[in-house]
Amino acid sequence: MWMASAIDFVLIFVSLELVTISFYVLVGFTRRNPASLEAAVKYLVLSAVATGFLVYGITWIFGATGETNLQRLRLYFRGPTLSRTLHFSAACSLLSRLVLKSPLFRFIFG
Repeated sequence: MWMASAIDFVLIFVSLELVTISFYVLVGFTRRNPASLEAAVKYLVLSAVATGFLVYGITWIFGATGETNLQRLRLYFRGPTLSRTLHFSAACSLLSRLVLKSPLFRFIFG
């Protein structure tokens, strides 16, 4: 619900992390099963890496524009004031969270 009505990067980040906390509980729900605990730890580590990339992308955008509001950022990205390199690096960093969290690639550890 928060994610659908988010107009700010901070609210997007908080809503994604709140949903992720419930996923940690669901993955590690059966505590007596070692496979469930292993999956929960792996999911925690993968989520921490993905969250790091998301925060890194948000800080790139905030450092260049001074804004986290999506409506105001639209004006910055439409104008010629920001370089294409910044656009590309921020977009890659933000999208890497989606790639890491999506089931497009299977991550197997040991």
